[in-house]
Amino acid sequence: MPDINNLSNRELDVLRGISAGCTNKVIAAALRIGSETVKTHVASSLSKLDVSSRTELGMIAAEHGLALTEEEFIDYIAGKMPRITDEDRRIFFHPGIEVLTENVKYKQQLQKAQDLNRIERKAFREHSRISNAIESYNEALLEELRLHGDELRGYGRRSGPLDPNAAAMVIHLSDNHMNELVNLPTNRFDFEVAAKRLMLLAQKAKVFGKAYGVERVIVFFGGDLMNSDRRLDELLAMSTNRARATLLAVHLYKQFLLDLRSEFFVDCFGLTGNESRAKDNLGWVDVVATDNYDFT
Repeated sequence: MPDINNLSNRELDVLRGISAGCTNKVIAAALRIGSETVKTHVASSLSKLDVSSRTELGMIAAEHGLALTEEEFIDYIAGKMPRITDEDRRIFFHPGIEVLTENVKYKQQLQKAQDLNRIERKAFREHSRISNAIESYNEALLEELRLHGDELRGYGRRSGPLDPNAAAMVIHLSDNHMNELVNLPTNRFDFEVAAKRLMLLAQKAKVFGKAYGVERVIVFFGGDLMNSDRRLDELLAMSTNRARATLLAVHLYKQFLLDLRSEFFVDCFGLTGNESRAKDNLGWVDVVATDNYDFT
């Protein structure tokens, strides 16, 4: 008769479960251990007892008075592990435990697939929203530019030859911060104020230019035409959303240039990288200015 004294207490518990006809999954559930751990104990018992099958293990358990029925095994485990409740008994020792276990695995796999699908759908929706927003944004800008082109055809402008010896005037527009919203007792700024300031600047430029015989005006855009949106206080101090603000700013600058164009020949120039926003490591590239708000 094989000697079972070399078996550990856990291996003896597994042996009792085998004698009761329980599967590894049922034994694992009863002992609160993993199925792989049960397999390890079974393999160890087979080696120690020098046998090759679960049937032989069951016979050895019977020879040593360890054989139990499934109900007896349940009671034995419950006696050793008082924390097992009636609910545990119903779940762990149900005759259809293997079916339940497979159902749980199936449900977990199904839930994982649903979660992955939901993540993919969410990522697609987010990408689509951004793509649709940019597409609509660009369409609105193109339509605005088309309208500008139509309006320019019939708009009055300075005509005739340009005297190369006539005086020229430079108008520098910089840090306009369009879309910024300021509402203080001593200061106020929004698109309405910006429009009035540009109109006043055009009026003064025309008066000044006529007084000095100016024929050509150079409008220089020095950067930061739009308000920054890098900080929370800047995001909270905005007149409207950035897309709408871009179109509003374009409209105001257009009116300003058309006003000047009625009296002068007008050329426009622009600069990017205002206020040293270029990165430290620029490299040898044609365009090095980054993180500026000259373009949206």
